[in-house]
Amino acid sequence: MCRVICLITITLCMVSAAAVAGIVGVQALQITDASAVIEWQTTVSATTELSIGVVGQGGMEDLPMLPGPPSQIHSYPVSGLQPDTDYVVMAKSFDPEMGEYLTCDDGTSPAYFSTLGAVPVQSTTWGCIKAFYR
Repeated sequence: MCRVICLITITLCMVSAAAVAGIVGVQALQITDASAVIEWQTTVSATTELSIGVVGQGGMEDLPMLPGPPSQIHSYPVSGLQPDTDYVVMAKSFDPEMGEYLTCDDGTSPAYFSTLGAVPVQSTTWGCIKAFYR
């Protein structure tokens, strides 16, 4: 009697959270001549940080991390911008559980936007209205 022993080895491949964790959908919204709101999402709860610079001037300024618990939805209001200027922003989110910064693999960061031109000051001059009665 012949016995065949079949040995099957099963290898489970676990994808680590770091391999799929990332930043997606970076966009500039509510743009005015002096401000904008930068929004993005992360696949895991992470901090909300941002770097910003003027296109063509080189270098970016790291803005302070926004307070609050880690989140998957991020909104960073930026003010003090110059009118009619092209900006570049880099969304940054730190995953405290993995101990590393997330990357943006969907091509939306860095993101570019332009502030609106300066809002002109409008003045109105009221003329004299003469009414004649009989």
